[in-house]
Amino acid sequence: MPDPDLTWRSLEPADVPDYAELLAAAEAVDQTGEHYAEADLQQQMQDDSLDLALDTWALLDGSGLVAAGAVLGAVEVWDVHTVHCFGVVHPGHRGRGIGRELLGRQLDRAAQLHAARHPRHPARLAVGVFDHNT
Repeated sequence: MPDPDLTWRSLEPADVPDYAELLAAAEAVDQTGEHYAEADLQQQMQDDSLDLALDTWALLDGSGLVAAGAVLGAVEVWDVHTVHCFGVVHPGHRGRGIGRELLGRQLDRAAQLHAARHPRHPARLAVGVFDHNT
């Protein structure tokens, strides 16, 4: 379990600037080629299929955003319901179990989301990883 002094809550629109900084700090180390502007993140948070209170996580250490994540499931499905999990941990806070805890919460929510939205369809869980990052 991550440090109990860290605070878990849902992402909020006011977090966008800190979220963009978190992603930029991770990109500087991870070198994935993905760059997100604040406008991109604002648009993601306004997605009709995303319930910020249930489908997002923000982890704070008192001075800022340490990690963030989201689960996004389709509103309409024709054959397979794909649920996407996105998450990031600040490089300075890695190796402390934060990512493991975040992914566990995402997997639980992904199962709930699928059961609530499209239980008659098969589910596919998508978690993006880059093979050059441990």
